[in-house]
Amino acid sequence: MAVLVTTAVIVSVNSQPYYYDSGVYYVEASGGYNVVPAPVNIVVVEMPEEKVAVEIGEITYFYFGGTFYETVSDGFKVVLAPDGAVVSDIPEGGEEVEIQEVKYVLYNETYFQPLTQDGKDVYQVVAMESAE
Repeated sequence: MAVLVTTAVIVSVNSQPYYYDSGVYYVEASGGYNVVPAPVNIVVVEMPEEKVAVEIGEITYFYFGGTFYETVSDGFKVVLAPDGAVVSDIPEGGEEVEIQEVKYVLYNETYFQPLTQDGKDVYQVVAMESAE
């Protein structure tokens, strides 16, 4: 992308500036801007109206564009995908992987297991053990 819209907001994590607009994050690159995954712990003031509430236990997260958020005093903070969260879609760009004969979609370092729930295709976040 060569230019950003004027409504993009600058937010930063660890001195790295990110540009945020309508649920999408960008970083400056040679000749323009690149879309990047939302950095964990970044806080934004507004989220798109299309966000979806996802309840896990007593915590309500918000989900939009492959990213999960928690409500904080000054807005919405990007968090790691909560294990067990079920969403109706994930953005394009996910990679199909198979682990121990189970198929997953890997998107932004999060494993989603495709399922059918009430006759609809959904994706459930699955926390994977680190192989380290």
